[in-house]
Amino acid sequence: MWKNYLVTALRTLRKHTLYSGLNVAGLAVGLACGAFILLYVVEELSYDRFHDHADRIVRVVEDQQAEDRVHRMATTFGPLAPALEADLPAVEQTVRVFPYDVLVGRDATRRYQEPGFTFVDSTFFSVFAFPLVQGDPATALGEPFSVVLTEATAARYFGRESPLGQTLRVKDDEETYDFTVTGVAADPPSNTHLRFDLLASFSTLRTIYPWVAHPRNWHHPPLYTYALLRGGSRLDDVAAQLPALAARHMLDDAEGRSLHLQPITDIRLRSDREAELTSGSSVIYVVLFALIGVFILLLAGINFVNLATARAMDRAREVGLRKAIGAERRQLVGQFLGESALLIGLAFGIALLLVLTLLPSFNALAGKTLTLDALGRGPVVLGLLGMAGVMVLGSGSYPAFYLSRFRPIRVLRDARSAPGSSAARFRKGLITFQFAVSIVLIVGAGVILRQLDFVQEQRLGFNKEHVVLVPLRDFANQLDYLPLKEAWRQLPGVVAVTASSGMPGLGGGLHEERVYPTQAARDSLTIQMLTVDHDYAETYGLEIVAGRDFSEDRATDVTSGFLLNESAARALGWDDAVGETLTLAYWLDADLLKEGTVVGVVRDFQYHSLHRAIEPLLFHIVPNSYYNDYVSARLHPDAMPETLAAMERAWAAYNPDRPFEYRFLDAQFDALYRSDLRLSRLFVVFAGLAVFIACLGLFGLAAFAAGQRRKEIGVRKVLGASIGSVVALLSADFLKLVALAYLVALPVAYLGARRWLDGFAERVSLGPGLFLLAGLVALAIALVTVSVHAVRAATADPVRSLRYE
Repeated sequence: MWKNYLVTALRTLRKHTLYSGLNVAGLAVGLACGAFILLYVVEELSYDRFHDHADRIVRVVEDQQAEDRVHRMATTFGPLAPALEADLPAVEQTVRVFPYDVLVGRDATRRYQEPGFTFVDSTFFSVFAFPLVQGDPATALGEPFSVVLTEATAARYFGRESPLGQTLRVKDDEETYDFTVTGVAADPPSNTHLRFDLLASFSTLRTIYPWVAHPRNWHHPPLYTYALLRGGSRLDDVAAQLPALAARHMLDDAEGRSLHLQPITDIRLRSDREAELTSGSSVIYVVLFALIGVFILLLAGINFVNLATARAMDRAREVGLRKAIGAERRQLVGQFLGESALLIGLAFGIALLLVLTLLPSFNALAGKTLTLDALGRGPVVLGLLGMAGVMVLGSGSYPAFYLSRFRPIRVLRDARSAPGSSAARFRKGLITFQFAVSIVLIVGAGVILRQLDFVQEQRLGFNKEHVVLVPLRDFANQLDYLPLKEAWRQLPGVVAVTASSGMPGLGGGLHEERVYPTQAARDSLTIQMLTVDHDYAETYGLEIVAGRDFSEDRATDVTSGFLLNESAARALGWDDAVGETLTLAYWLDADLLKEGTVVGVVRDFQYHSLHRAIEPLLFHIVPNSYYNDYVSARLHPDAMPETLAAMERAWAAYNPDRPFEYRFLDAQFDALYRSDLRLSRLFVVFAGLAVFIACLGLFGLAAFAAGQRRKEIGVRKVLGASIGSVVALLSADFLKLVALAYLVALPVAYLGARRWLDGFAERVSLGPGLFLLAGLVALAIALVTVSVHAVRAATADPVRSLRYE
């Protein structure tokens, strides 16, 4: 029996090559998209779940109440970890993680700046499941000046030599320390927020900087605190004890500060805190892509159902004959389900080939490092089998039960008497749904592209092109950067040079301090303070809208000059801030005051991420200060390689002990929005594929409709109908469905776009233009798809259609 089913199915597929090909193509593309989205979703949901005790590991985070906002920090401070272990019985172990960017070298030829150098407690390997391939995890980080390397880092410094017992020299500012390699850890997997290249013992910090973990130091430096809870502990119960712990240990520092617990498995997708270790994502994006995957599979399944039911009349006599000679309905259902399974199985095989072929391209698009091994993960295998099974049962069941219910006496008398009106209505409903989904995705893609173009090009307020950033890592350089600045200013390819504590668009380098204006609408204001040098506005292309920039010809600009952005002037209630006086209290010491005058106002620009609103900002000059963390230079776009080489030679003369590091502002800025860019590209690609699948189904139905009406078209042409009128006749029904889909999709698309845009402080407006354009695009796509067959039918010779009548 099964052999007969298979033979019949193969004959049917061969006889109806066009419909079979469209079905297989749509199903294959849909299943491949579903597989890629499944890989993406499983990877995102797997973050930090590989730890043995992932359900009991939490991160302690802090909220700090400022004057008009709450800073939700991912960091805490050194004394917290021992306080947790001492005061909370539910805490089994704690780990402090303190990233520290240092210069590491084995010899003069193998020196690297290591942003992945991280101080951790000796409990690191007992709390987290990062395996050691060499060394003892119980003792590797016990002694001061011990360091554990990842396999990749060990190969970089030692090649094929055993690194155990070897020495690495670590340069921190002016001091150099020898660290002994005590272990080699496996490279961290891609699905963790904890990234590291070298792990140094936290006890080293107590030797070099004893104030880091001093029990009264709840201010600096910020670090990350993790706790392993005992089995059976309830998160809410432990969190309820944190206010009392803070009050006991922080004492006067506890005001306006609160501690909270965050499961480690929530950090990747459900954390929006400041100063995260690594950039995260959002569970909203995971849900969004999961929904897109479901919709794409639905669209592919709808194509299958539509084409199968449209061909019902072609198979009506077959069903009638089978029933007449004794076939039972369950046998017919089995036959049609078998055909569905064969088609879907073929499509599934093609989809797997597509996934294997396109996985590197998907990784590049999504910023992932998925391998073919990912296809063998349990959740992925179950998901793939589930998709195939649902497609067989969901897409194949309706045609199977629909076709098998034909009454033999009616269809053998006249196949046109087979039930079809209800199926036609059903097909129209499915086409409407397909294009409604397609229009929603087209609108979504348009909104995402417009918003990202808006935030990166139109709302910056500064020029990010051709700006080179060079960090000053040694205090001596920060205190005396003028020789380097002067040497670079003399180079013909350099337009301007400045120093600062931070760069626009990237955040960081700010100090939140309080200003006391002499005459203003408010008595004081907590403000973000940026330390800069002369030429900062010119280097970054900032616009002075009132007053002037800092001038080297005016000595008072250094001692008592301020620049404000427009938001700061508004916050202080000044219509004209130039010439107003204020006092700045900084360095956490009320006795250190700087009294001065506002010399200019800068047009608002986006200093932080574009997900944050523009905030009040104050600029001032602090010469000979460790606040000057960067030297920046704007270069002529011509001969940039030669200019960079000349800057490197000047750097070697200025600081021969440290390699020349540089990066471009535009590359740094793009990296800040890399996650948004990747997700937008993924969305656009999958939206395009969804529209493609919908068009495949429409193409097949248009071919079927043209075939069913070929006699009518022949008669109309004999009676003088024009080609245009025939094309309009065949296209009208489908275009009406697209118009209905547009009306259904509009509110859904609008609400979805509004929800996504709420995540940006500065965003595009949702005017009617984008929605009209999406409707026109959908209409044009449908018209082109249908017209292929409509024109062919309209230009066919009517004699051939009517000759056997």
